[in-house]
Amino acid sequence: MTIKLVEIREDQQRIVGICKAAQERVSVDDNIDVSPAEGLATVAYEYLSEAISVVNSTKSEDGSSEVDVMGIFTLGITYRQGDDDAEKEGNYTPYVKPGPLFALIVKENQGVEALDITEQQLKIAQGTLRRLKNRGIALDDATSIAKITRATLIELALLLNENRSQSEDEEINLLQLIDAGVSYDEEHSEYIPYARPGQEFKLLVKDDDATEEE
Repeated sequence: MTIKLVEIREDQQRIVGICKAAQERVSVDDNIDVSPAEGLATVAYEYLSEAISVVNSTKSEDGSSEVDVMGIFTLGITYRQGDDDAEKEGNYTPYVKPGPLFALIVKENQGVEALDITEQQLKIAQGTLRRLKNRGIALDDATSIAKITRATLIELALLLNENRSQSEDEEINLLQLIDAGVSYDEEHSEYIPYARPGQEFKLLVKDDDATEEE
């Protein structure tokens, strides 16, 4: 089977740089060799897609459903009703929040120690195995997938923090799934990480919402 890498449609140069840094990180820290470096973007994309699928499958009208992604992001879906936006866009609304590790990187302005992989994150990685197999990528270890994703997202947060500026937000479009960045809060004289759903995340939730209503 031909290997099908994810298309990097925006911020290509920076994302490839993130992948190369993550490639070195997992090689040194975890003894995992991945080639080409762009393959790490595909692993991260499918892991995030699987995480979105998990959130979609557990959402309800009673409250928010969310998952932690390596301490860098929290992905979630909340329910709303009775307003014009809900009428147009659907009752289920995706959201993304900076995780505690992302916040710590920005607060301390330096690299930090990676968090341990949780049982839930490992379960998502197991689901990612099937997605990668469909792309012809021969990874058969869920722990390696989780570590590759963790390294890629950490390098993303480090790059955003490294290039932060008081004059304008530093932002990256992560494979159409998440827009993440660092902004400067003049009132409190501090940098703040932020994240929001990308277009593909929104469409996945909207399509699923429409399917349930039919």
